[in-house]
Amino acid sequence: MRFDHEGNLAPFNDRDPGDETPGGTPYQGWREVFHGAAIGGAATTGGRGFHSGLCVAPNGEIWHNDMGGFKKENPRGMTMVYVHRPDGSLKKENAVALLPNGTCGIRVDRQGFVYLGVGARGEAAAPGLSGPLQDCGHIMKMQPDAKCVYGEGPFRMMGHPPVPFNVEGLVWAWYGQHPLKESHGCVCSNSRLDLDDFARVFVPQCYRGSVMVLDSNGNEILRVGRYGNENSRGRGSPVPEPEIAIAWAPYMAASDRALYVMDYANARILQADLGYHVEEVVGVP
Repeated sequence: MRFDHEGNLAPFNDRDPGDETPGGTPYQGWREVFHGAAIGGAATTGGRGFHSGLCVAPNGEIWHNDMGGFKKENPRGMTMVYVHRPDGSLKKENAVALLPNGTCGIRVDRQGFVYLGVGARGEAAAPGLSGPLQDCGHIMKMQPDAKCVYGEGPFRMMGHPPVPFNVEGLVWAWYGQHPLKESHGCVCSNSRLDLDDFARVFVPQCYRGSVMVLDSNGNEILRVGRYGNENSRGRGSPVPEPEIAIAWAPYMAASDRALYVMDYANARILQADLGYHVEEVVGVP
C-alpha cells in the first residue's frame, strides 16, 4: 500500500488493487521485475527472501540478503548477499560472504558501504537495557566485499556452543538492534534498519519503544519515541505523553525530513517530523 505525505491512501493508479492486468494476472509487472529478477536468486535457494530485506542502492543496483543454500562455497548454509544490476541480471553472488543466518535488513550508501542488521551477540549490555538480550544484535557497516571468518573474534553466532567470528572489511559495529535473532530460534519477528541520504542509520529498539539514530560513524545522535499505547497520540489525545508513542515498531522508513514507523502493537503507522538545530534557506541561481 502507498500513502501520501498526509497519511492518505494513494493508489498506484485508478484501478482497484484487486483488478487483473490485461494479461489476466494481478500485478504481473511487479512480479516480473522484482520477484523474477531481484528475489529470484534467493528464492531458488529456499531461503528467506521475503523477510531478510532488499534495497535499491543509489547507483540503481539491487542488493538483497538471504540464506544461501548449502552450496560448495557455503557448506553451512549461511546468509549470502546478492547484487543485481538495474535490469535484474545477477551481478554478484555472495558479495558479503557467509553472514550469520539472523541477518535481516540491508542498505547501501552513496559511497558503496553496506549496512546490515546482524543477529550476533556481544558481551556488553545493549544501550538502555540492564544486560544482554537473547534477541539483540549488531548494526554493522562493512566494505562491499566484506567477509565473516569463524573461529575467533569479538562477535558470537549463537549455537551450542556459540561460535565466535570476526568480520574482514568491517568499518564499525554497534550493538543494540532488537529484536534481531540468529537462526537458533524463530527469526520471523526480526527487525530491519533504514538509512537516509546522509547515511544516518535508523535502528529499531522494540524493547524500549524507540528508534535509535546513528550517524555515519556509528555514534548515537538521537533517540526517537518512548513506550506508549494506542491512547497516546500526542497533544490533545487521551494520553498526551509521550508525544511520540511507540509500542512495538520493528520496521521503519526515513527521509531527511520525517521518520515513518510501523507500530504493530498499536496497529498504526506513525510519522515523526525531523528537524535541525540550524537551517538556512538559500536561493537557486
